[in-house]
Amino acid sequence: MFTKGMLRYGSCWRYLLIIIITLAAPCYNRGALHPATHIPDRMMASGHTIPVFGLGTAAMGDRTYDAVMSALKAGYRMIDTAQAYWVSEESIGRAIRDSGIPREDIFIISKLSPRFFGRDPTTQSVDVSLGKLGTEYIDLFLIHNIHCTDYFRCAADEPKGTWEESWKTMEDLHRQGKLRSLGVSNFYRPLLEKLLGMAEVPVSLVQNWFDPFYRDEATREFCKQHGIVYQGYSTFGTQWMYMRQFEGERRNPVFTSPFLKKLSETLDVSIANIVLQWALQKDIVVIPRSVNEEHIRNNVEVLNLELSEETMTAIDENLPSVRIGVNGEPLIDDITWDRIMGNLDTGSHDQNGVWAADKDKVEL
Repeated sequence: MFTKGMLRYGSCWRYLLIIIITLAAPCYNRGALHPATHIPDRMMASGHTIPVFGLGTAAMGDRTYDAVMSALKAGYRMIDTAQAYWVSEESIGRAIRDSGIPREDIFIISKLSPRFFGRDPTTQSVDVSLGKLGTEYIDLFLIHNIHCTDYFRCAADEPKGTWEESWKTMEDLHRQGKLRSLGVSNFYRPLLEKLLGMAEVPVSLVQNWFDPFYRDEATREFCKQHGIVYQGYSTFGTQWMYMRQFEGERRNPVFTSPFLKKLSETLDVSIANIVLQWALQKDIVVIPRSVNEEHIRNNVEVLNLELSEETMTAIDENLPSVRIGVNGEPLIDDITWDRIMGNLDTGSHDQNGVWAADKDKVEL
């Protein structure tokens, strides 16, 4: 637990340590880094560790390089990408090379597009990803989705195989040292049960949609029971913006939540950092996405934040999760939608009383 006094003197020592380390550290390209940023990690079933915090790069396009460079300078050491992300893998590979940071210090996640299902297509696509990333291995490789969609575009003759064939191929590539750990994305209990029944190489991680309104509790419990790390994407609520249009405009219910706005004002902490820390304290590995250098720096400061049990409970109770179908589909009617979009302000707690103690725990 932090007190204001501990924060005041602790910060002086922290800044002195940063100066010492910075003077002693080697000079990297494209500006100074933040070597004092400490990101905890989690052990995966593969025996490798994964940082609990990193950068997501979906839909960044030609802004990927600058965003990754900003993240690496800010102390990030995990970058999430995918074959389906336009110019992403090659931009990340170039940024890592230009940063001067040793490859072994950076954790790279990439994901297999469903268009490449099948033994030969999977093998060839992994080699292409390795070439774009400029590396001999990928730290964590996931099956991205089992379906071709408007987002995961496939040609008329694709895929040429099944996700099961691709998993077995990924296991072979793991044995060859090209893929250090394996996992899946957008998998829910029925698919996970099937996967565990056939997998010879451990399933290390599941990456699914997770935010305050979509908590994927059944999958998280399944992962906990089977020793699988759970990673959330869209933790800031971006997924909701693609589901319906609110009065003709896309609206993010996380950043517009009256409850979270009031909590942010009370704690003098951004909504983004509150949500990230709430997720971290639920043992979720997070990969917040941003192309804004200031936001990238601010997001990593969440590692200096702690929320009390009372505040965690207040968030859970005031922002209840939607019901989720067995295959991950949110079950939403108009009343549920209005509640998520903030039209129904529950506000039933004495918020100032519940959260006041948290102010002494913030080190930002």
